[in-house]
Amino acid sequence: MTNSTLTVNWGSFTPSVGDEFEIITCGSRIDEFSTVTIPSIAGLMFTIEYNSTNVILKAQQLLPVDLLEFSGILNTNKTNLFWKTATEIKNNKFEIEHSLDGLTFTKIGELIGSGSSDQLKYYSFVHENPSLGINYYRLKQIDFNSDFTYSKIISVNYQEEQKLAISPTIGNGLYNIQGLRSEMDIVLIDITGKIVNFTINDGKVDIMNIPNGLYTINILMHNRLIHSQKIIKQ
Repeated sequence: MTNSTLTVNWGSFTPSVGDEFEIITCGSRIDEFSTVTIPSIAGLMFTIEYNSTNVILKAQQLLPVDLLEFSGILNTNKTNLFWKTATEIKNNKFEIEHSLDGLTFTKIGELIGSGSSDQLKYYSFVHENPSLGINYYRLKQIDFNSDFTYSKIISVNYQEEQKLAISPTIGNGLYNIQGLRSEMDIVLIDITGKIVNFTINDGKVDIMNIPNGLYTINILMHNRLIHSQKIIKQ
């Protein structure tokens, strides 16, 4: 089959979704068609399956969007998402969805699609301040008639460059937490294990109005302990 050409002529026949056509049967196959010409049929796409003893032409449902690539990379405290399409048919928009467990997704943005196009199209989206740990993303492609399909799920692991640090460890009641993020929770515990109420004053943990003694500051994210530090108020 080296330098061979496949040209299909449907004539009066119209293929349907799921049709398969055995083009060649042989004892063994070498190489692939160098040139393939297949007349387009509305709503269909065609693929060629090269097997060891035959070659099959398959008619499949034409997807509204042929998504070639979907990827994400970290950029400081942002996730940059990129994707590109080979073709689009009546594509209204993409909704970008985010998840912390890969199961439950929420919409974080959207981009207008290219309608109908047979040219490469490039898209990008920036997710500001992703959560610490693994962030999951997927695309929801929506047609003008509100039909939709989902892309594959990708993940980006975000590790905070600035580590959590509490200072001072011995003080008069004001303690600074370096690297604290909005999705983190602070829990103050006394020496008996009891949770103690406190206030936040100018970005600092303020325990000036509680008795002197030994306390523990626990920092949690999504109900998981990520940092613990003993402090002394005197």
